[in-house]
Amino acid sequence: MVTEEGALWTPEKIIQAVHGQEMASEDLRRRMEADYGRYLLEWTDDRWERGGKPEDYHTYISNEPRTYADRMVELLVSSDMIARVPYGDLKAPERVNGEAKERFFQWALRQADESLLSQVLPTLKQQLSFYIMLRGWYAGRAILYKKPDGSTCADITPFDPLHTFFAVGRHGLAWLCHRAIRTREELRDDYGIPLDDSFLRLGGDGEGEDGIPVYDFYDQTTNYVVVGKDFAKDPAPHGAGRVPCFTGLVGARPFIQRKDELSVKDILGEVGESVFSSNRNVYDAVNKTISDRMTLVRRSLDPGYTFESETGTKTLDANPFVERSEVALKKGEKLTPLQLQEMTRDTDLLLAHLTGEMQRGSLPHTAYGELQFQLSGFAINTLRQGLDLRIQSGVIALQNSYKQIARLLCEQYASMAFMPVVATGGVGRTFYQQTVEPQMVAAAGDMEVTVVPRLPKDDVSMYSMAQIAREGKQPLLSHRTTLDSVIKLEDADTEIKLIKEEMAEMASPVAALTTLMQAAVERGRMDLAAIYFVERQQMMMMMGQPPMSGQGGPQAPSAPGGLPTTAAGPPQMNGFPQAPPSPPPVFAVNQNGVG
Repeated sequence: MVTEEGALWTPEKIIQAVHGQEMASEDLRRRMEADYGRYLLEWTDDRWERGGKPEDYHTYISNEPRTYADRMVELLVSSDMIARVPYGDLKAPERVNGEAKERFFQWALRQADESLLSQVLPTLKQQLSFYIMLRGWYAGRAILYKKPDGSTCADITPFDPLHTFFAVGRHGLAWLCHRAIRTREELRDDYGIPLDDSFLRLGGDGEGEDGIPVYDFYDQTTNYVVVGKDFAKDPAPHGAGRVPCFTGLVGARPFIQRKDELSVKDILGEVGESVFSSNRNVYDAVNKTISDRMTLVRRSLDPGYTFESETGTKTLDANPFVERSEVALKKGEKLTPLQLQEMTRDTDLLLAHLTGEMQRGSLPHTAYGELQFQLSGFAINTLRQGLDLRIQSGVIALQNSYKQIARLLCEQYASMAFMPVVATGGVGRTFYQQTVEPQMVAAAGDMEVTVVPRLPKDDVSMYSMAQIAREGKQPLLSHRTTLDSVIKLEDADTEIKLIKEEMAEMASPVAALTTLMQAAVERGRMDLAAIYFVERQQMMMMMGQPPMSGQGGPQAPSAPGGLPTTAAGPPQMNGFPQAPPSPPPVFAVNQNGVG
């Protein structure tokens, strides 16, 4: 296969291209690795690299980076992903293709999650949220393939941006490669590579003791897998029409080139920031200051002392202030504890300033439920706005990743090269099972993907806005627009049908009695079902309509034994006893339908 530049991809050229991109983005990847170290609560202060840390110095590491990052990832994971094809003024039959495209995308996401969970990995949204918040980038593969039986299957695999390399051409991605460490057993199972000494001699640079680097490389037409210095399998066309991968960065900062700056490494090192971008130096300063204070506190448990003797050479076997031992002193000998070293009185002011900076760069303590006093509504809304600003860049990045995934998969499916899929989903009365044809996806409009974070009090305000929009004789918005734009339901049409069905059940007195009768039968309350049945028959006769019988219309309630009752005669003929005027007895229908 030939690239746009006309060069044939060989294992050596693939590895060379990856290493070139790795060198160009060295600062960016070093920053990613340092941020992950902060998440793992590693000591990041490098002031002791040359001199070495003193033995009696105690280090303190704040848990703020871990709790902050986990909170942001949790907010992103709990957000709602809404994929919709805008309907506009299209009539219901014309909206079928758009609905089918939405359900195809949901089918693909469900398949991806099932595949990842079977590999003991987090779901797609969980992994993307983690990479977006901790790496500042996202990347992955989105491709359709055929199983041996010809059925269609979706593969959506997120990649770690630290080990993902790419080049951009005139029409988007020119190529993308994910380098991962695989075990010998995995390579044997996936590619049939034998586990012998000859395999070790094929290993390339960077081969570890327990793992071998594997280059999963995609260009516009072909997928290459390189292990060592050879292809692990024959290069195969992927059929996507373009690079079947997605990638992007977090934040609004473009690639900025400073004056007189010529290094690409410096430009790449400044984009795609993680959640720690504002607090990297603050975390180090807080850890160092508290560590200094902790060291002085610990030294107070083992204080220094001076021991005066006649010759000045006498020493004690142990510190008597720690061991609480008695020391026999001769006349003229003196044991005196040294004055403890104290922190400067400006230390508290410094810590207060640093913690204030840390909150401004992350989340206030109230975001974790720490309320020392009652807050006003204005204060709560102000704090919530700060939370919105912190999560917004991650929301946009997650939204962009889903948009790229949807576009890749829908383009491949619309090529008519795959068999139809059966999409299922929903809960309860909204459950659906639909066969989605490729031509339906091809005929549908563009898909819009929106990620909506569910922040505190969002639901209350959302439903209040919807209620205001529908109030009065002349509502501000239509029912469908309210559900689409305010409530942000993914399938507004199905919800409107359910609402109309509920209205139809209670709009007519006869319909209401029929619904109540059927509900009583389903619950086994045949006594109540008999009462509603008789009332329905009487109401129909009052309306001048013949009563419904078992031969047409709704069936009369049947006993648990299955014996149906009819309405051809009085209640006694239908298996129900005639209740005396007073007092009304409590009765039930037995297995034969006789009370």
